[in-house]
Amino acid sequence: MADIANLKVGTTTYAIKDSTARTSASTAIGTANSAESKADQAISDSAAATSAAASAASAASTAQTTANSAQSSATSANTKIDGAEIIGTYTSGTETIEISLQLGS
Repeated sequence: MADIANLKVGTTTYAIKDSTARTSASTAIGTANSAESKADQAISDSAAATSAAASAASAASTAQTTANSAQSSATSANTKIDGAEIIGTYTSGTETIEISLQLGS
């Protein structure tokens, strides 16, 4: 159907379309479409940020596990060093002294 802007009754023409209202409506539609587009982008950005945060949390957990393992290994090494003994054995027939290091357990 054609868009009607004027109504003529007899010799009198009446304007039945408000051009300001039409322009305002068109602007409102444009603004709404822009807002919808920005909302869609915000949803997409939020999903990407959530995914990145999950990856960072996983990496942090792995790093914590690795650090705990390194701490345990260091503690074990310290225990062996703390319990270490130097043992010397002299053999008179060969006039030899044998020196050995025995690590703690």
